[in-house]
Amino acid sequence: MKELLQKSSILKEYFGKNTKRFGQIENNTDCNRRCAECMVPLGYNKDGQSTLIETKNQIDWLRKEGFRFLSYIGGEPLAPLTTKEGITFLDHTIETIRYASEKGMIVNTTTNGDYANEKTIKRLKAAGLDSLTFSLHSPKEEGLRHLIDEAKIAARLGIVPVIHGLLTTNNAETLPQIAFQVAENGILFSTAIVQEKGNGFSTLPEKSQMPTAEQTRKAFGHLLKLKSYGFVSSDKDFLLNAANHIGNDWKCNPKKDNFIHIGAGGFLNICSESRTEIKATDTSLSDKAWREQKQESVKNCEGCNYQCWQTAEHPHPISDIPAVALIGLIKAGKASLVEKIGKFAVKRIMNKDKNTI
Repeated sequence: MKELLQKSSILKEYFGKNTKRFGQIENNTDCNRRCAECMVPLGYNKDGQSTLIETKNQIDWLRKEGFRFLSYIGGEPLAPLTTKEGITFLDHTIETIRYASEKGMIVNTTTNGDYANEKTIKRLKAAGLDSLTFSLHSPKEEGLRHLIDEAKIAARLGIVPVIHGLLTTNNAETLPQIAFQVAENGILFSTAIVQEKGNGFSTLPEKSQMPTAEQTRKAFGHLLKLKSYGFVSSDKDFLLNAANHIGNDWKCNPKKDNFIHIGAGGFLNICSESRTEIKATDTSLSDKAWREQKQESVKNCEGCNYQCWQTAEHPHPISDIPAVALIGLIKAGKASLVEKIGKFAVKRIMNKDKNTI
């Protein structure tokens, strides 16, 4: 109960005005998959990754700068691949989670689920992981079923599970169906729009997979119904307005630092696409050099439509109350109740609107 109250106070801080909400550390960027929309593993250089000590120093830096929420990503953070220090990516992730949790941070990590199993998820729980995002890459039912099964293990252990599906022109019709199936199993769903920047994170494909504004409005309209019950964690403002930025014309505020990305090797970045040569632990967000760098980078940026950046700048706390309630139930060991609520929510939405999915 004490831990739950402490985490609740952090969530309250998260929704405060101009809060430094979201700190992300990217490290050990190799992966067992080569997904068409992701270029991160293609730039992997083992010698250029942060050591465990360096990662802990980056966490200290984030805490000093005021961030209380950490997203730790790869590559594949749960992979048995070996770091330059001779430990596995998984072991590095476990110790990173443990350290950040001990520092009083809410910690999330994202996995493709290929190496997720009950033994590994128990280790993540013991280290203090708060939420585990499963990135859905397989278009097949068995791929989704595997993630749902692993997500339910996480929920049973008190880790908040989220299945994340990327909206593309090819899956615009089926993505809401996936979200409803996820909710029926007591799991939260999140989404974003495929980005095709060809920079540090996303690829520039030969044939665009970008959904149309009409496809986006329709798909996200269905997700908004599910969000009212708490089973979609993506921000309401993003779901409402993303279709207006299909041309990737959204830009972050260069005067604010609601979101910070620390890339492989410890470099401080405006985001995972706009990167710098500044080491995070060698500077401060109050330094003039950083502010000038960010202003210049944003000025020259073509824009994007990334959900996490927009949410960090413009959270919608009222609409997230149902999701926070579900999170509290899962953290309190009531995953079975959340599953019942999910089945009820889907049934009620379907009864009210036969054309929902």
